[in-house]
Amino acid sequence: MKNFIALIALLLALACPLLAAAQPDAPELLDVTDAFAWHEIEGEEVDPDTLSGNAAYLTLLRSLAVQPDAVCEGALMRLEAVEALATDDLTALTWRATNLSDHPLYVRSNELMVTFSGIEYDLCGGSYWKNYLIRPGETVNARFNGVLWEHCEPGEGAFELNMSVYAIAADAIPDDYYTDATGLYAGGEFYPEDESALSLEEELTFSVPLAMGTSDVLSALPDGNPLERDMGRYTLRVTRADMNAASTAIEYERIYPTEADARADSPTGSSFWDYEYLSGDGSRWIHAAFGDIPDDPVELDDGRWAWRIGYKVYYMYSRPDTVIMHPRYFEEGTGYLPADSGEDVELSFSAAGA
Repeated sequence: MKNFIALIALLLALACPLLAAAQPDAPELLDVTDAFAWHEIEGEEVDPDTLSGNAAYLTLLRSLAVQPDAVCEGALMRLEAVEALATDDLTALTWRATNLSDHPLYVRSNELMVTFSGIEYDLCGGSYWKNYLIRPGETVNARFNGVLWEHCEPGEGAFELNMSVYAIAADAIPDDYYTDATGLYAGGEFYPEDESALSLEEELTFSVPLAMGTSDVLSALPDGNPLERDMGRYTLRVTRADMNAASTAIEYERIYPTEADARADSPTGSSFWDYEYLSGDGSRWIHAAFGDIPDDPVELDDGRWAWRIGYKVYYMYSRPDTVIMHPRYFEEGTGYLPADSGEDVELSFSAAGA
């Protein structure tokens, strides 16, 4: 399975450059933790446990946020970092940009790059802060968040954004591009129909140095030893269950007496089994996750055969004390079976030695 990077849309504050009235005040700063905030789903009843768990989790993330001292000022644009998170492969950044000129600017930028300990990646999918218009004297806010494509060790790194700043002819700006006076980015990404309306005036690189940190790791394995449960026709052995401030990693083996038994009960194909990971209090705690599922089982040293699975939650709404591994089965044409799918396994997370 591929690790699909979960991204949030970046909010910008823009208003009409054609108005002669005074510029509006800069909108309220964006929250670096907002990508991890629970947003109520229309038509669903509000879950108090989900809300309280999320509130506690946002408090934890906020305690890890820092205020970088990073400013990039050119002749036409000024960019200033506001707040950042860089912990356990999770990255987030908020910043402000101001048009210092006396005319509208059209800004194009690349995908935001992040480098830590030799790992460099550009973000795939989602929306980037690029290809937009900003009127003279206006300040806009932006937010980015993402997860590293692969794990990196703690160390120095940076956020980096390259920008090309153009003057743009007034008649090339749509009359209805700026439509919202509330401070939200209403115009959307802009592509001029006529490139001759643009004149390149400035190239900028906005670089925000940061150090990737680590948070306390909670484990659900007593003394680090694997957790085993006899399920009758197979044995479940959990070999890793770690939870830090940014993610949860669970690795397990589903062990069978023979290769034939293992292949007869596969986690792949049109019908398969998997596990649903539920918070012990029933609240929603998973925002985005992925699993690594092999094509074949492996033979163990004792002659038994096992499906060896890895699962990672890389965006969380909360940090539950207990996670329930609930086995379930999927059948083609039917979906997940509503009947009891087997015995649940409880993973209770605590600090090392607790």
